Amino acid sequence: SYGTKATLLSTKPIMTSCPNCGKLNTMHMSVYQWYSHIFWIPFFPARKQGVSHCSNCMHTIYQKQFNFALQEHY
Repeated sequence: SYGTKATLLSTKPIMTSCPNCGKLNTMHMSVYQWYSHIFWIPFFPARKQGVSHCSNCMHTIYQKQFNFALQEHY
């Protein structure tokens, strides 16, 4: 079997307001590393992806949708 899989590298709080609910300091940034694998053994790092989520309203923002402030934190 072959394919890709994501591994969580880190999650940290970021000091910015949520664009959805407006609450301050409720955002967290997670960075995932995607790997190509063969028989579930990782061989090649493919890409990194950032995801931001609000702990107040649970709104999730993917890297393609990052505004300038989130891009700076990434």
